[in-house]
Amino acid sequence: MTEADRYLEEKRKREAAARQQAGRAETTAEAGPAPGAVSHAEAATGVTPGAGPVASRPAGVSAKAEWFSVEGRLNRTGYFLRMLILFPVGFAGSVLIDHVPVMGFPLLLAASAVLFLQAAKRLHDLNQSGWLVILWLVPVVNVGLGLWLLFAPGADGPNRFGPQPV
Repeated sequence: MTEADRYLEEKRKREAAARQQAGRAETTAEAGPAPGAVSHAEAATGVTPGAGPVASRPAGVSAKAEWFSVEGRLNRTGYFLRMLILFPVGFAGSVLIDHVPVMGFPLLLAASAVLFLQAAKRLHDLNQSGWLVILWLVPVVNVGLGLWLLFAPGADGPNRFGPQPV
């Protein structure tokens, strides 16, 4: 079994567990929702209803996992808000590199890694492969890619990377 097969099997198990949990929540509806229960809307779409552009995530996925994963899609607003957080962190790392390299380099590296992950998710929203994020390493092309990620509208409806972000 390849790594991809194991990954897909784990994903199917998580989805089945979410559906099963939704079924349990349905049978105990008169007692109120169980802690961590998945609603019908979440089970059907895999997205938490009412969650904003940054907080919309598949059912059962923590906020930490959303920042450090390339699964799913990220709309323009969510991408912009995350860049507002990541760019100052990266800038602080680049300033610290000159004065305290032991602190600056890990900070810059961490911010860059998370930035690449978020860009891959934004590319998924544009129905493109996340591997296109490698183009950020090409001078001049990186400017065009950055502007495209910030301003291009995402694909309407679900695509091969998941449901449309809210």
